[in-house]
Amino acid sequence: MATLTVLSIALSVALILGVERLRTEARDSFANSASGLDLIVAARGNPVQILMSTVFGVGSTGAAITWDSFEMVDELPAVAWAVPISMGDNHRGYPVIGTEVAYFEHFRHSGGQALEFENGAPFDDGDGAVIGAEVASRFGYVPGDMIVNAHGAGSVAFDVHDEAPFSITGVLAPTGTAVDRMVFVSLEGFDALHAEPESPPADPFAEPMSPAAAESETRHDSEHGSEAGHAHADEDGHHAHDASGQAPGANSVRDPEQAHADHEHAADHAQAEAHRHTPDRINAIYVGLTERTAVLGMQRAIADYPGEPLTAVLPNVALLELWSITGTAERALRLMAWAVAVAGILGLVAMVS
Repeated sequence: MATLTVLSIALSVALILGVERLRTEARDSFANSASGLDLIVAARGNPVQILMSTVFGVGSTGAAITWDSFEMVDELPAVAWAVPISMGDNHRGYPVIGTEVAYFEHFRHSGGQALEFENGAPFDDGDGAVIGAEVASRFGYVPGDMIVNAHGAGSVAFDVHDEAPFSITGVLAPTGTAVDRMVFVSLEGFDALHAEPESPPADPFAEPMSPAAAESETRHDSEHGSEAGHAHADEDGHHAHDASGQAPGANSVRDPEQAHADHEHAADHAQAEAHRHTPDRINAIYVGLTERTAVLGMQRAIADYPGEPLTAVLPNVALLELWSITGTAERALRLMAWAVAVAGILGLVAMVS
C-alpha cells in the first residue's frame, strides 16, 4: 500500500512538472513562430483565428481578400515589406502556403533569426516548392523530388492535383516553429492548381463539324476580323500610331538622353511587373513596418480602408488572447495534479502515523 501511495505521489509530481514544461514550450514555440511579424492583414474576423491559420496552418481565415488590398498595404509609407499568403491546400496533411520568394527573405523566427536552407534554394518558377524540415524528415524528401498537393485543410483532401506536380527546390533548416511542417509554393503555381480550364470541354452529344464546314467558318472569321480592323483604323478619321505611341507627323522635340532614360525606366518597370504574378485573391498579408511605433496608426488605416473590410492583427496581442482562452485548461490540469499529490501525501502520513 505504501508503495502505491509513493508511486501516486511521484506520478502527480511528474504530471505537475510535465504540464508546466508543456505550457512553457508551447508558448515559446508560438511566440518564436510569430516573432518577426509586425502585422497580419486578412479579411475582417477573429484575430486568434487569423493568427492560427496564417502562422500555424490551423483552420482558415474565412473570406479571401483582393490583390488591390495587398497593393494598398504594400504602398503605405510605414510598410517596409509586405508578403502575400494564399492557403487552402495540403500535402499529405501538411499545410501548403502560396507566397513569393520575399517570404524567405523577410520572415523571422525565434527572436529575429532568418530562415536558412539546409539543402537547395528558393523556387524560381511556378513548378517549384520549398519544404520545411519536418516534412522532409517525415517523407525523406530531397531537392529534385516531385510532390503532389491536394485541395483541403489537414488530412482532408477534396481534390488531388496530380495533374500539376511540384519539384522540390529547397529544404529549410529546422526552426522549431510551425515553418518546419509547411510546404511553400509560388503564387503562380498555387493559382495554376485552381485555374479554370481555358476552354470548356466539348459536348459529347454534339455532332462533329465536317472539315469543309470548319474551313468555311475559319475563313469567315478571318475576313470579318480583317474588315473590323480596317473599320476601326479608319473610323472618325483617326490615324494609326507608330511604336512610340505618337501619330505620324506629330514629331515633338525631345531630349534624346531623356527619351532614352524614360524608355529604360519603362522597360525595367514592365519587366518587373511581368515577372510578378498577381492573383485575383489571397488569404492574408504578412507585414513588416519601418517603425513599430506606427503599428496603431497602421491598424486604423487598414480598418478604415473603403475597398473591403480588413483586419490588421498584432500577433503578440492575439497570442495573449489565445493564452487567456487556454488558461482555464492549464489551471484545471495543474489543480488536478496538485490534488493527486496532496491526496497521496495525506495517505502516506496517515499510514506512517
